[in-house]
Amino acid sequence: MSFKKVIVTVVMAVAIFMSITLIGFADINVEVTETNVEICVDFSQEMSGKKVAVVIFDPSKDFSDITSYDNAALMNVFDYVKQTAVDATGKIKVNYAPSGKSGWYTVKIGNEEGETLESKRFRFVKQSDIDELLAELMTGTDISILRNLFASPEEDSLAGYEVLGLDTTE
Repeated sequence: MSFKKVIVTVVMAVAIFMSITLIGFADINVEVTETNVEICVDFSQEMSGKKVAVVIFDPSKDFSDITSYDNAALMNVFDYVKQTAVDATGKIKVNYAPSGKSGWYTVKIGNEEGETLESKRFRFVKQSDIDELLAELMTGTDISILRNLFASPEEDSLAGYEVLGLDTTE
């Protein structure tokens, strides 16, 4: 093997390794209840002591929706923002009570350099939305109510079957 091939092979291996470590940097676990969202992130131990930012976007929002950097504009995009340090075992744990509407939320974890290390979407449903939908189904006589249960929602809002936690794969 020529020296040039060895160099190219080493450079490619380093690039692949770096992309794997950035893409699979951490394992995010999101547990959602009626009133609380618990986010547990398991980084490698090399991250222990480093600061990370945890940002949770309102449904249908992302960085492009930030119009200015004043608090009111930012809180129109974010439901939760926190900076925390990774513990000695390479983990962080964040609990928060969603203040927004039912929908698909996105959590992004970033480092001090502003890079997004990991991202995950999760579904949050307020109990009042479940109760309202069930009442509508119980009292309704029109077939369109049932049809709307499986209609595609707009943007990141939830379809009726998602609100009720129904599995449509079967």
